[in-house]
Amino acid sequence: MPNLVVKLYSVFFKYRQKHLLQTLSQSCLTDQKPSSSFGVSSRPHESIAASNPSFTDGVATKDIHVDPFSSLSLRIFLPDTAVTSPLPSTHDYGGYLPPPGKFHRKLPVMLQFHGGGFVSGSNESAGNDAFCRRIAKLCDVIVVAVGYRLAPETKYPGAFEDGTQGSELVSKTV
Repeated sequence: MPNLVVKLYSVFFKYRQKHLLQTLSQSCLTDQKPSSSFGVSSRPHESIAASNPSFTDGVATKDIHVDPFSSLSLRIFLPDTAVTSPLPSTHDYGGYLPPPGKFHRKLPVMLQFHGGGFVSGSNESAGNDAFCRRIAKLCDVIVVAVGYRLAPETKYPGAFEDGTQGSELVSKTV
């Protein structure tokens, strides 16, 4: 059974999230200026981790903005085992081309959608970045994190459409 501190934290966390959602809903309804046609893909109060193409902690990251007219973006996490393998290959990893003479190999791809109930979070958030880095390194896979439009600015099928478009793009390139 959880102790009193855990119960209180849970109550305050739920209250804070409910208040945040109500504030976002109110701002969408009272906002008279025209909103962008593609919606919001991250919240200003969430910490963002910048992409880093060098192999920091054994994983390199790269951001790809799929469409300039939408907020759909992908963040690719490439573990360093792809470029330090003893198996020869000539595959270009889209900006991560190892120097000639070095060996590299193909890895499986994992498609990742961040949590947050389609209301918060992003593929660039610090928590999601740490999670994807860990999965890429421990499981030895290339992780592709999809960034999609968030509610309440974007109505119901928006996030699913972005996720479908991102997964189709990944399946075509792999």
